[in-house]
Amino acid sequence: MKDFESSKKSKDRDKGRKTGDTARPGTSSAETTGSAADALARAYQQKRDTASAPPTLSKDDARAAEVRAAATAFLKSRFLPGLAAVFVIGYAWYWYINREIYDGPPLYEVTGTVIQEGKPLAGVYVEFGPANTEPSAAALAATGITDEQGRFRLKAFDSQYGAPAGPYTVGLINSAGIPISLPENLINQTVTADAQNDIQLSF
Repeated sequence: MKDFESSKKSKDRDKGRKTGDTARPGTSSAETTGSAADALARAYQQKRDTASAPPTLSKDDARAAEVRAAATAFLKSRFLPGLAAVFVIGYAWYWYINREIYDGPPLYEVTGTVIQEGKPLAGVYVEFGPANTEPSAAALAATGITDEQGRFRLKAFDSQYGAPAGPYTVGLINSAGIPISLPENLINQTVTADAQNDIQLSF
């Protein structure tokens, strides 16, 4: 009888150990589910970090990137400023070679005003044509255009202001291209070398 009870107790202990190993008392299904969700979230986070991380360059690609960066820095710091300097020097040389060189008689400043019936005329083309056409005379025309106040300044060329001393015949053309008739006493004007040439064409 004692042997039977001892054997039964031994079987009960063995059964208890097996049941405890299988059930793990104290672990709930919520905890098991939470652990799985955390592991899944960590896996997704690792994938996102891997996708957002810059790709690892090979040695050849890294070398090519360094060469491109050096070339870009050279263009910005050396090539473009040098090209701009060459352009400026070339333009200055072109202007110097093609500049107008005036080797005629001395030019004297000539200004004036065109007024018709008390009102200044704007946009009028003023021409002083040489009245003396002898070969020894300084036959050089000078022109100008009046501003809003009717003022003009004569020039012999685009870069040479003034007119040689001597007699001139004055002609006027309005902004529409129509000649303006001047009184006889205003047609003939003289540019002098020893006085201010401020000519008033008022009629």
